[in-house]
Amino acid sequence: MKKKGLIVAIVVVLILGVLAAVFLPKRIKLYNAVKENIGVLGPEGKMFANYDVIDDTLIRVENENMSISIPGGCIYEDREIIEIYQTPDGSQSVSVGKSVNDVEVSFFNPDYEGEAEIFGIKYDWEELKKGLEKLGYGIPDSTYDTFKCLYLLKESDYSFWDYEKGLAYANAAYVKNQIPWMGANYLYERDDMYATIMERHLEDEDLYYYLVDVYNPKNLNQSYNVIIRVKDRQQAYAIINSIELK
Repeated sequence: MKKKGLIVAIVVVLILGVLAAVFLPKRIKLYNAVKENIGVLGPEGKMFANYDVIDDTLIRVENENMSISIPGGCIYEDREIIEIYQTPDGSQSVSVGKSVNDVEVSFFNPDYEGEAEIFGIKYDWEELKKGLEKLGYGIPDSTYDTFKCLYLLKESDYSFWDYEKGLAYANAAYVKNQIPWMGANYLYERDDMYATIMERHLEDEDLYYYLVDVYNPKNLNQSYNVIIRVKDRQQAYAIINSIELK
């Protein structure tokens, strides 16, 4: 009986050894690559949660792309690529881009096939797609969806044991760390409008600065820029909530 138990134990150890030899090396290699190349991940973005903020003192203006509400008393200035509405002293302003940003940023394109590589590690596109699905932020196959994945990505998303998820994290984290971020970053989603929002408090001037890229849900590869500088964060949220695309 003891001999039989010993044989079973030896077989189990051998099986575990084979599994470890097959299972662990690529995970260890990926872990080391992430540790060496990613370091501290950029800030975690959040879903916008202030859709009910309004400001009845704002004044409605529009151009051929959108309508938006701005603080009263602003002076209009038409420049080559933007329209600016600013206070007489120039300290506060709302700027609206005239043209559409039509540069596709696709982190994962369904037409991709074959092998790719990151940090010297080769992988198949299907592995990456499965990993992105496991991250749970959607498939980044459009500009907005790509930035959504990058905004929401956090360090705890990395998985040593789930190789596909770890691979997706490595790719997304590498791209995320190439982007300049602000103090707070939000994703804005309404039935008629999506947006990425970067927020910074300019303490020296006691102003809140926002860089907003506005998307029509019907085309998530095209966006319009809105830049806001105001004294009141809630007023900035009201301005963003007032945006309506044509």
